[in-house]
Amino acid sequence: MLVGVYFNNFKSFNEITKLEMIASPKLKTQREQLYITRSMSVLKKVAIYGANASGKSNFVDVLKFMKVCICNEEIPVESYNWYCRNHSDNKDQVSSFAVRLLIGEDCYEYGFDVMLNERKIGNEWIIHVNKNKVLYQRNNEGNPVCNLKLNKEEQKRMNVYMDDFRLNDKSLFLSEMNYNKHFNEDSPLNIFHHIYHWFMYDLKIILPNALLLDDYDEESFLVIKRLLHCYILEIDDIELKDANKTQVINKIGVQLYKDIMRIPTKNKLYLRIQKDLFVFTKEGNIKSVWFKHNNGSVFEFNEESEGTRRLFDLLNVFLNKNRNNTYIIDEIDKSLHPNMLVHFIETLSLYQKHFDVQTIFTVNQTEIMKQEMFRRDQIWFVDKNKYEDSRMYFLDGFHERSDKVIDKAYLDGRYGAIPQFPSLNIDKL
Repeated sequence: MLVGVYFNNFKSFNEITKLEMIASPKLKTQREQLYITRSMSVLKKVAIYGANASGKSNFVDVLKFMKVCICNEEIPVESYNWYCRNHSDNKDQVSSFAVRLLIGEDCYEYGFDVMLNERKIGNEWIIHVNKNKVLYQRNNEGNPVCNLKLNKEEQKRMNVYMDDFRLNDKSLFLSEMNYNKHFNEDSPLNIFHHIYHWFMYDLKIILPNALLLDDYDEESFLVIKRLLHCYILEIDDIELKDANKTQVINKIGVQLYKDIMRIPTKNKLYLRIQKDLFVFTKEGNIKSVWFKHNNGSVFEFNEESEGTRRLFDLLNVFLNKNRNNTYIIDEIDKSLHPNMLVHFIETLSLYQKHFDVQTIFTVNQTEIMKQEMFRRDQIWFVDKNKYEDSRMYFLDGFHERSDKVIDKAYLDGRYGAIPQFPSLNIDKL
């Protein structure tokens, strides 16, 4: 479970910026929205507000960037100019990225530094936050540090791994420790596996119209059917029909098709790409998804409205009951009617009472900005300063009363993070 995100010098963010999921001890309401351990209480849901071009999507890109670097084992080529270009000297400054994760009852911090302009990795570290102890530090300017309590055999292996990696500044040691390396179940080295697993499998990022690939078993498919009907009464059923294999490959590309065919799974793989949704069976067949309406008509997924397709993406949240799953959703309200968004958030809140699934989403609609729906520490803002640097802060820092009508106060400008419009002379257009 995600406890915090920390970063700097990335896109519109210049200074060290943080978003923390630790619940405020002052707030006693809606405690069912918390995941509570012996050491901390963690928020299950956070909404991020801000004007257009304030940097909300850039925050989402922070976690997407970390996931790509770790899982693809390299710094993406296109990131060479993702440093904060509001300040020219940032080109030669390090960008830092870190997350804090709750693994069992313990909190760990994993992070790395990268010179984006050169796509070179600098420092990399794992810290046991509860004990304030550095477990591993890459430290390219000196000897790597490992303070894990290892037996002789494990220490010998670890020394070899660190020595072999000493001159590698293009990929992360975390990725290396998950490449064909297996440890005993009780080995402290498994911390590398646990952190990697969170990025690879538990961190799920949903972007508007972005590629999504997931596997659904039959039970999950039935859940999707029931949920979809609860939101859109006109849709009565979901049908799978044979798709033209050649046409699908032309749409998605040969390489992606080959990659999908190599994925080992006992279930069907669902690929959402642009306006299409395809199903790949374990037998190698490809199906297209059709929605049957209660008047008997049937429409292919790409014929449905943008809002219906968007809703289908969001319903993935309800298919995972794993407490480690964290969903990062950009523009959760895109193409959704305000009442639909309210209903979705209400359903999500009920779901999170029973299952420890986290959601962090960017949003513009204020219909859900109610203290009955969110604690004050669950609402964050992104705003820009006079240098156009993005900054993040939360509503609880304003010390509002519990009966404050916060949506009205937000639109009135009390919390910032709203659009500013200069005067416009129509005659001069």
